[in-house]
Amino acid sequence: MSVDAIRLLQEAEEFAEQKITKADAEKKQLMDESQSRISAFQKELVQKEREAQRMIEEKVATEFEQSKQPLIEKTKEEVDTLRMISAELKEQALAIIINKVVT
Repeated sequence: MSVDAIRLLQEAEEFAEQKITKADAEKKQLMDESQSRISAFQKELVQKEREAQRMIEEKVATEFEQSKQPLIEKTKEEVDTLRMISAELKEQALAIIINKVVT
């Protein structure tokens, strides 16, 4: 081989090594960027899931309160009615007891 051919071969090897090194660096950079985007996406997904869960919990709590309110009002009305009946029943019970004792 001539000196020029050896020199050209060495230059070609150096050029190839530089290209490989540059390609490896670009590959690493792309992998880092990709991993960074994946991480950001996962964080965003977790945040969206938490927000969706919070909204569901709020909706359920609101619906529960709305369904509970009429029941509370009805129960209060029934308690008041029972309290009024209770006094009348006491009088009737006393009257029955007195009648049984007297007769």
